[in-house]
Amino acid sequence: MPPDWPDDSAGGLSAECRGSGNDLAPEFRAKDGGALAAPMRAPSDAQLGQRSGREGVYIQRFTLDFDYPVGFTRDLFAPSNPLFAEILARKESGPPHRCVVLIDDGLAEVAVRLAARMLRHAAYLVDFEWRTARVIALAIEPEPSCFLGTTDEVVAFFNEHLFARAAAMSLAGLTRSSTADAESALRRHLGICLDLCHAAVEFEEPAEVFEKLRGAGIGVPKLQISAGLRIPHVNHGTIALLRPFDDGVYMHQVIQRSAKGLRRYVDLDRAFAALYRTDGADGGLEWRVHFHVFVFLDDLGSFASTQSFVREALALHRQKPISDHLETETYTWEVLPEQYQTSSLVAAIVRELQWVRQQLTT
Repeated sequence: MPPDWPDDSAGGLSAECRGSGNDLAPEFRAKDGGALAAPMRAPSDAQLGQRSGREGVYIQRFTLDFDYPVGFTRDLFAPSNPLFAEILARKESGPPHRCVVLIDDGLAEVAVRLAARMLRHAAYLVDFEWRTARVIALAIEPEPSCFLGTTDEVVAFFNEHLFARAAAMSLAGLTRSSTADAESALRRHLGICLDLCHAAVEFEEPAEVFEKLRGAGIGVPKLQISAGLRIPHVNHGTIALLRPFDDGVYMHQVIQRSAKGLRRYVDLDRAFAALYRTDGADGGLEWRVHFHVFVFLDDLGSFASTQSFVREALALHRQKPISDHLETETYTWEVLPEQYQTSSLVAAIVRELQWVRQQLTT
């Protein structure tokens, strides 16, 4: 830069940088077909006198304001997950998009740590069986939008961490038994609690769930008979209708199905916010909500329930039982909106059990 600074009305220079300037502060807005102008103030004579032998060098600093989305998801590259495509298509024009994908190291390690703890507990259950001749099984419960949310995720976790050869060898060392005995013990003492509401909310199919679990040799020590909310046609009016279910006590995950696949929200408020930002009035969205409702009701007025999933699952269980322990679940009844609390809790429980018995016997 020459020492003879231009003497213009602004008393400064213009420095050009290339990029998309639509979101920049006014003093950095694009001009001349895309060049960005950054004002630079000329140095004083005193500053030039302190240049330490370098001819006319003066350091300028400025900042650029960028915005970018940060998404948290699982199965990022799965065809059913639209998040990656949506982020890349956020700004169709302009320079090529760049995307950074990060994996939380804690999340990557949690499966290993969880499996190790379950193996230690399985060793205790083996010892308990030896001492008492009683069999106790540890049944973990898949939960929508959680670490283990779908049957595929359950099968992968058991095959990779609990039923693998290394797991059997580890349990054999803990129990001083043979590897073959340890493999048998793992399948006897470790399984899942299959909640029918949870599987239905994840848009699974009962026959496929049962087939996958049996194929992987994963036991079901408990089958929880429960139903969730189903909203076949979502629009902006859905928010007001579902607002009474946003109780602030329990987490009510929402799984959305559209032509793009499935999208998961960890609670109702997140789903509401996303619907506000999009045009949900086209009737192309279906929501299923993790809010336990009566299994004996399919029509809830403005909503439906996932009762059809329960019916099909119980019919399959009747043909070929998948569990020795069946349980109905009632923990959310006290937070149901008032219009659905039309009977006493005891009367509702009786009606649930009668409905289940009818499905299993007629």
